[in-house]
Amino acid sequence: MNFFKRKFSFHDDDPVAPMEDVAGASSPPSSFSFQAIANKVSSTISAPTSPARTGESLAAALERSMQDRSREQPLKDAKVLLVVDSPQIDWSKYFRVQNEVPIRVEQADFPELDLMCTEHICTVEITQTGRDPRAFTPSAAFIGPGASKCPEAKAIIRCLIAAHIPLLNSYTSVVAFLDRCNLQPASAFPIVVIINEGSQGMGKVKVNSHEEMCDIEGMLQMVGEKGELEVEVEPFVDVKYDLHVQKIGDEFKSFIRRGISRSWKSNVGSNVLEQIPSIERHKNYIRAIEDHVGPMSICSIDILVSKEGREFVHGINDVLAYFGESQEDDR
Repeated sequence: MNFFKRKFSFHDDDPVAPMEDVAGASSPPSSFSFQAIANKVSSTISAPTSPARTGESLAAALERSMQDRSREQPLKDAKVLLVVDSPQIDWSKYFRVQNEVPIRVEQADFPELDLMCTEHICTVEITQTGRDPRAFTPSAAFIGPGASKCPEAKAIIRCLIAAHIPLLNSYTSVVAFLDRCNLQPASAFPIVVIINEGSQGMGKVKVNSHEEMCDIEGMLQMVGEKGELEVEVEPFVDVKYDLHVQKIGDEFKSFIRRGISRSWKSNVGSNVLEQIPSIERHKNYIRAIEDHVGPMSICSIDILVSKEGREFVHGINDVLAYFGESQEDDR
């Protein structure tokens, strides 16, 4: 017993030890804290033979590690901007400016969102791996070019519109771009089959005959369940080059892309991208689209130019793929 008294000084076993600290510790703590427990233990147990410790204690480190350090403290009276996009682009850095009203950016992709909305309020909950779920009411919403094309995307966008959450483009144009499947006349072979709004050369197959088309149909029935696949068929164009015309606010930009590989896809393999002046005819294309679907702050069209010089507008988008040296300024 003398060894334990000399080595650790247990106050509970020492009849002459002062009891002020023990009596004071009987009151219930106001909140749970690893540091509070560590202070009580250190006041009861002392180890004079242990080396002196410097810096942060183990208990404080444990408590700090349990906190979500990836989240900053929400700004008071801040407007919350919901950005639906992949994490490849950090959109918050574009809103770190000194405004009269601070802007807090909450970024997530469609599969990470859960919405509860009425015509008066919209509550968004974001669930991301490695972070605590967080719920908020967005002041506005923006859909980026890297957002997933998943089945729940349309329902989420409709919920935002129903709750009157401001979007970058008008509600009429957003609704028009949700469902663009229209019946078209039968095309002669060769044709191009596009699966789930294929992009960047993926999800597109060139079909040269009816037999190949039957093979494609059988493959699609095996890989996709009903309602999960969207298939579009368009005529094949022997492309010389393609054009990308963009409208950002009141400014127009045009880019030409020439493929230097032997692929029938101009955006596969090696290609050369160059910015060119926008011509009035292409501007009128976008103005005609706005007359049809409503005002749009951002809009882009993709034009295929055949080897005969004919232009085919084959893509209209309400999100932008940013090109060239000015893409940071465009964002």
